[in-house]
Amino acid sequence: MQTLKKMGWSGHLRVNPYSEWYLNTLRIEGSPTQEYHWNTFGPDFSYDDFVPRFNEANKRWDPDAWAALFERVGARYVVLTSKHCESFQLWPSAHPNPFKKDYTAKRDIVGELASAVRARGMRMGLYYCGGFDWTFNTVPLTTAADLGLSIPQSPEYIEYCTSHWHELIERYQPSVMWGDVGFPFKADVPTLFAHYYNNVPEGVINDRFYQVDPVPLKKLLRIPGMRGLVNRTLTKAFLDGKTSTPTVHSDFTTPEYSSNRVLTAKKWETCRGLGYSFGYNRNETAAHMLTVEELIRMFVNIVSKNGNLLLNVDLWRMARSLTCNWSGWKVWVHGWRSTAKRSSAHVPGIPLKARRARRLACASRKNRMLSMQFCWTCCPVFRSLFPDCVPNRA
Repeated sequence: MQTLKKMGWSGHLRVNPYSEWYLNTLRIEGSPTQEYHWNTFGPDFSYDDFVPRFNEANKRWDPDAWAALFERVGARYVVLTSKHCESFQLWPSAHPNPFKKDYTAKRDIVGELASAVRARGMRMGLYYCGGFDWTFNTVPLTTAADLGLSIPQSPEYIEYCTSHWHELIERYQPSVMWGDVGFPFKADVPTLFAHYYNNVPEGVINDRFYQVDPVPLKKLLRIPGMRGLVNRTLTKAFLDGKTSTPTVHSDFTTPEYSSNRVLTAKKWETCRGLGYSFGYNRNETAAHMLTVEELIRMFVNIVSKNGNLLLNVDLWRMARSLTCNWSGWKVWVHGWRSTAKRSSAHVPGIPLKARRARRLACASRKNRMLSMQFCWTCCPVFRSLFPDCVPNRA
């Protein structure tokens, strides 16, 4: 939030410390990421050119070694990023990207990790970004006002991301359905949630499936001065920790790099990194990281207010203890209080079968959990596997 506070949204997005946003920052003219990328790889080297390197390096990945590490630190479940904003897929989908050939991992990373994790008695959850997709919409985000207008709304995209979620649900049965940055306005989210609960009765869903009607928003932003007002309003909201957006239903909320200030009945979860990025950022040093005392105090404060801590841990150094030297994963450690349970509120449009399944699930969530989540997007992993590739600069 420091760059956002000092520079506003336009400046923040130009020097975005989130390394998983590499492709968006690369497309912003004059950004430090673009300058570095061109100087290191050349202007003709595209983001897609990293894919063969990724798949070659991926041959050395050992999911059992990772699962053993998760078990050793006491994790109860693992959540993997199956697809981030750049749309690179980590499972063999029957619905490939329509704009890019072979834009997917050669191994079934989702399936292999799920099997390894479950073999050791842990649960598996999945993150999927259904909002931004930088292959369907190639215009870079440069202001806060762009956030609501950048979600693709075409019927083709709705079919694309809805089909992906159906595949992930039916094939991998994720215990956590972790969406991000919204969902297309005309997509049938209640039916998607019903499908999930019918397949995974004890599963949980986060609060980031919000839907924004782009038509009135476009009209609003045409009013003189309104774009600036929207930018200032959203900046203040983010700095004040008000990042949750109304959605049709959620089992827990997910403030990012902030936390609730009072005790709340509904479960919530702070998500943040040890530093300023979720993906591995080689520009970060110990000076950018939380101290042990800061981390403990933050964790105790969050848990005392019925919250969870979803913490990104850089495995760059931790990976050296494994036989396979993978270091581009991001780890999110969750501290679930013993009172954690599913919301039992009725979701309009969800069939009776799903509502019954949800009520059954509510009775079985009273257990203390520690979990870890990993984000493996296309380019951030390359930056850890290939040290010459530097992520966005803070």
